[in-house]
Amino acid sequence: MTDTQSVIEDQALNELFADFETEHLTPLWTQLGDLMPMTPASRAVPFVWKWSTLYPLARRAGDLVPIVEG
Repeated sequence: MTDTQSVIEDQALNELFADFETEHLTPLWTQLGDLMPMTPASRAVPFVWKWSTLYPLARRAGDLVPIVEG
């Protein structure tokens, strides 16, 4: 991978994470340490996500984040 490709990929990932945050989403692959806590500590907030918003984010995540990283 060239330096230019790496910069473009980093920028695309940063934009993806910013879009996740805009939609009040947290990618599961960044939460591995918090998946099975010893005691519950829910910070859940009710929210409605529209498929028309989620699907493009999921497609971008699939393209940008290889399964080996998650």
